[in-house]
Amino acid sequence: MNTSTVTDELDKLFLYAAHQTKGIRPLLRSFFGFLERQTDFFEASTEAAQHMVLSCFNEFCEVHRKNKDEKFVPIPPVEEAQSAKWLTTVNQNKGTTRRT
Repeated sequence: MNTSTVTDELDKLFLYAAHQTKGIRPLLRSFFGFLERQTDFFEASTEAAQHMVLSCFNEFCEVHRKNKDEKFVPIPPVEEAQSAKWLTTVNQNKGTTRRT
């Protein structure tokens, strides 16, 4: 199974888990509960475990920072939004928009 397929399958699993736990904080609590119950994650030093978690968190903060400008087109004032130029930009960016 290639990395993309594994990522897609895990995304489905995590989306399901997020839906079942009804939020990010409960999802994180469930995940860390899993680590405590089913792995030796907490047997390592607290500092090592915290470093691992923060390292992963910081990695994806950077990924998000790099990707966020590529994913979203800011919503312009109404007059500009009605222009064909803006609509073309939205269509090229798969229709994703975000207020800034």
